[in-house]
Amino acid sequence: MKKTMVKRESVFIAGLILSFILAAPVLAWEECSDCYHWDLGQNKCVLNNGADCGENDPCPDCYSCVNCQCDWACGAGQICCNGTCCDSGNCCNSEICCNSDDKCCTDFGSYCCGPDEMCCKGTCCTHDKICCDGTCCNTGSQKCCDDIGGEGDGYCCDPNDICCKGNCCDPNLCEDCNSTTGECESICDPNEFCCDGTCCDETNCEICKNGTCVRAVPTNMRQTYWEDLGNGVLYFEYAWDSTTGELADLYNCHEGEKVDYPGGNPYYWPSPPWTGSESNPTTACNDARYGGSTDTHSPPGFKKPYQNASVTATQVYQYHCGPACCMGDVSDRSNWETLLNIGPIMRFVTGEDDLWRYSIIKSGKYAEIFPLL
Repeated sequence: MKKTMVKRESVFIAGLILSFILAAPVLAWEECSDCYHWDLGQNKCVLNNGADCGENDPCPDCYSCVNCQCDWACGAGQICCNGTCCDSGNCCNSEICCNSDDKCCTDFGSYCCGPDEMCCKGTCCTHDKICCDGTCCNTGSQKCCDDIGGEGDGYCCDPNDICCKGNCCDPNLCEDCNSTTGECESICDPNEFCCDGTCCDETNCEICKNGTCVRAVPTNMRQTYWEDLGNGVLYFEYAWDSTTGELADLYNCHEGEKVDYPGGNPYYWPSPPWTGSESNPTTACNDARYGGSTDTHSPPGFKKPYQNASVTATQVYQYHCGPACCMGDVSDRSNWETLLNIGPIMRFVTGEDDLWRYSIIKSGKYAEIFPLL
C-alpha cells in the first residue's frame, strides 16, 4: 500500500514537471498574443485590431515577439522577414521577401528588382534605360527631368523639350514653361500662330511654309485679255501670282474689285438718259487661289428723252488675307491692299434729235451702242 502511494506521487510530480515544460512557450506566446495573431490567409503575424502595443506591451520587444511566432510557423529553411516567411537569405533589409535570384534595393524604402535590372527609387529599370529619380527613361530619345523637388518625382521628356514641373513643353509648338503655375504656355501673341517654333503674324498675311513664316499675298495682277462683246459691253480677263510662287498658298486670301461712283449710297444714275441705281461702292470677292478673274461692264438702263450726260467711276482691284471678304460689311475696304489700280471708267450718252450714242471707255478700251434706240 505504501509502495503504491509513492509510485502515484512520483507519476504526479513527473507529469507536473512535463506540463510546466510544455506550457512555458505557449504561455510566452499567449502573453504576446494580446498584440498579435497568426493570419493563415496572409501567412504572417498581424497586429490585433485595437491592440495597444506601446509601453503596456507585455512583451519587451514586440518585433521579436512577432518573429518568435513567425519562426515557429515558418517551414524548414525559412526565416521570418517582417512578419512574412522567406527562404533563408532572401529577406531584403529585414522588411520584404525577394525571390532567390532578385536583388535587394534600399534606395527608396525596400523593394526587389530582377538580376538584370537596376534600382531606381522604387522602380526597376533595365540597363538600357536611364534612371530618372523613380522613372525609367529611354536612352538617347528622352532626357531626365527632376525639377518637381520631391524624392522619386522624376519624369521623362523629349530631348528638346523644356522640363516644367511634371510637364514637357515643346519649343517646336512655341511653348515655354510658366515656372509659377508649372504649365506650358504659348509664346505667340493672340494674332500669331506657331510655325515650327516661330510665331507667324496673321495680320501681316504670313503663312507657315516649310517650317518658315513667309508672307503669302497676291502680286503682279495684269490684264490678259479684253473684248468688245457688242451692245456696249466691255469684257476683261485678269491674272495674278503669289509672292510664294504657288497659288495654293493664297488659301487665306481674297481678291476683289471696288468701284466708287460720284455720289451717295446707293448711287442713282442721272435720269434721263439712264435709269436705276448701283451700290456705292460696288464690290466683288474671289478666292485668290484661282489666280484670275473676269470683269464685264454692261450698260445701265436707259430712259427717254435722251440727253447728253457722262458719269466717271473709279475702279481698283484689291486683296485681303484674313476673314472672308464676303462676310460682314463688304463695303469696308479699310484693311484691303491695292493689287491693280485701273482708274476711271467713263460712260457717255451723246447726240441730238433722234441720233444718240452710248459709249464706255476703260483702260483705253472702247465699246458703244450706236444708234441708241
